[in-house]
Amino acid sequence: MEVVPTSFVGELIQRLRVEGLPVEVRADHLPMLPRPRRIRRHVGRLETVTGAYPTGDLIIVISGTLEPDRGLLADLAEPGAPMLLVTPLSAAGRPGVRVGPLVTANAACVRCVDLQRTRVDPDWPMNLMNLTRSTGKVTDPVVADWAVSTVVCQVHAWWQSGSADTVGHSLELYAHEFRLRSEVWRRQAGCGCGEAVTA
Repeated sequence: MEVVPTSFVGELIQRLRVEGLPVEVRADHLPMLPRPRRIRRHVGRLETVTGAYPTGDLIIVISGTLEPDRGLLADLAEPGAPMLLVTPLSAAGRPGVRVGPLVTANAACVRCVDLQRTRVDPDWPMNLMNLTRSTGKVTDPVVADWAVSTVVCQVHAWWQSGSADTVGHSLELYAHEFRLRSEVWRRQAGCGCGEAVTA
């Protein structure tokens, strides 16, 4: 008999399995699995199911902090493998979650996102350092349900068409507000992730 996890991460993994998307779980309580230099909070990796999948494996990173550690993301990155970020949020005591961006070969990478944020807020690098040290959880049940459904939809969209709403975008939802917010992320000159970059 399989024990059904009750956490947000467990719920997401269970839903992906129900949808027929096999998941390999890597977490800090599984020491037999290879880990990068820093301990992984929760990482699920989707394996290729059919030849219809455009570019191979899709990596889903579920951060245990208010921003994922950039060193961890670099360790997880695989050439040609898209990576979808899921991050807990906290603003003025309101819990929330961000789904995206889905980083692909033809869209803004995480460094592009950081460069864009730094242009808007020169203090972003210092804020980022603090956020990567601040733990966070998706605790509101409505927000968690939305995030799980959104991740599953994004994975299906990517597998079926090679595109998804979170490519170059992130979607955010906060508890007690329940208004969807979208952020657009563009490739940035000086990042080096793409050959033809327009500022």
